[in-house]
Amino acid sequence: MVEGAVLIGSGVRDKYSKINIIHPEFIVGRSKSSSFVICSLFVSKTQCIFKKTNGTWTVCDKSTYGTYVNGKKLMQDRPTTLRDGDEVAFGPRTNFRYIFYTEDISTNPLKKIRLDGEVTLEEEGLQTEKQMMELKIKKYPEQREMMDHEEKGDVQEELQSRNTEEKNILEEELKLEQQNEQRKISHEKLLQEKCILEEKLKEMQTVLEEKEKAQDLLYKQLQEKEEQRLQDLKQLQEQKDAQTQVLLEELRKEVAEKEDIIKIQLAREIQGLQEEKLKIEKDIREELSKKDGESAKILKRLQEVLQKVKGDLSNTEGKKQYLEQELEKITKAKKDASESCLKAKQEVLADFGELMETELQCSICSELFVIATTLNCTHTFCHSCIVKWMEKKKNCPVCRTCITSQNRSIAMDNFIDRMVENLSVEMKNRRQEVVEERQVQELLGPKSKPEPSREPRRRRRRRRSTTSSDSPEDDSQSNSEVIYVSSRSSSDMESEASDAYNSENLSDENYVEGDPHAYYGGYGYCYRCGRRGHWARGCPDY
Repeated sequence: MVEGAVLIGSGVRDKYSKINIIHPEFIVGRSKSSSFVICSLFVSKTQCIFKKTNGTWTVCDKSTYGTYVNGKKLMQDRPTTLRDGDEVAFGPRTNFRYIFYTEDISTNPLKKIRLDGEVTLEEEGLQTEKQMMELKIKKYPEQREMMDHEEKGDVQEELQSRNTEEKNILEEELKLEQQNEQRKISHEKLLQEKCILEEKLKEMQTVLEEKEKAQDLLYKQLQEKEEQRLQDLKQLQEQKDAQTQVLLEELRKEVAEKEDIIKIQLAREIQGLQEEKLKIEKDIREELSKKDGESAKILKRLQEVLQKVKGDLSNTEGKKQYLEQELEKITKAKKDASESCLKAKQEVLADFGELMETELQCSICSELFVIATTLNCTHTFCHSCIVKWMEKKKNCPVCRTCITSQNRSIAMDNFIDRMVENLSVEMKNRRQEVVEERQVQELLGPKSKPEPSREPRRRRRRRRSTTSSDSPEDDSQSNSEVIYVSSRSSSDMESEASDAYNSENLSDENYVEGDPHAYYGGYGYCYRCGRRGHWARGCPDY
């Protein structure tokens, strides 16, 4: 026969109102591995351990909040002996308070664990009656022995013993009745608490349902707002795309119009240059034809004189020498005439190169355009020059108009490349050096403010000779060199840009005014002496 124990709850919920201790080592706690599980945060995973040793029940605390026996907190991990009627509480301020009783559970199926936790009043009454019957059965052998003693003559002593035993039995029955009354009272309290808890549970369920409905309504409202917001964003995006498309179309039209204007202007400039070139060639041909006619007349006249002199001095040595001298003069005059024609031709070519460089020259670096870039005000500059200029100023260097757009002029670059092919070798080499220098600057990035090259250019302008005393060697050297020539057509465009440079040029130590009769645009350097204030034609050192 295995003896167990039971914990009867006072003020405990129905599910945990009774704990049947059916094992010699019984664990109570919140953990699922416990012998009896109490699902409450006030109970530790392993609250306490009930253990039976040599017929005595002990309890050992393993919890965080403590286990109390008769209102006294137990020492942790220290077993404490339990007796019938002891109050065991799981925690200081919880409803898990129980009364400990020992009982025999091997023959009583009602002592098994009830998962539902309900204990009715009738079952408690049956248990009380059964305990009373068990006590009577235990005392029955003693009553038989007392009867035997009476038969033997010890009736008086046995009667006293019987009275004492009956008194004890009555006391035990009274205790059982008191316990039964206490159980009834506890059961009534449990029922009342159960009703109160059920009402609270219903109220909480009602509140929870209302909250769920409110949450559902709020979720629907949020979902509708989100859908409306997405729809509005979609409409805004469509409007933005439409506006962007319209702006792109307008920008394309504006760029196309500007390109057409630039092409027309470039075509006009090219046509003007072609007409000027044809005019210069015509003048050259007329001048050459005129000089050829004059040379022929002079030669004819000299030949006539020579024939006459030959006739007059044919018989003397002096006449012969004289004729030889006259012949040398005629030969020299013929050579001078041919050289003057060659000089005129080279001068025309040099003037054409100078004219092209002047008309197609960047106002910032005084070089032919390298990657010609036209601004919104139709003024054209080198791409690298205008980029470096815009690092400090955002307006046109010539007309001071605010820069809003830049367009590359490919046609002008192609025209310049084709025209450079017809120029001298020195000008071709100079053009190649400038292009390579700009490419290196593009690769290295902007590092310093661009300055016009102070290296004197090697091109030289042929000095227009008014006398015939210059030697042929000097004339031949000057014929192969070309300089830049400024035209009145570009001076009007550059008049505003020159004003910005005058204040700086006057205070510079390298500023030297040149020939007042020679044209100077107000910017750049002289490639002969490297100083500012004049161009090569007005250089005082020339």
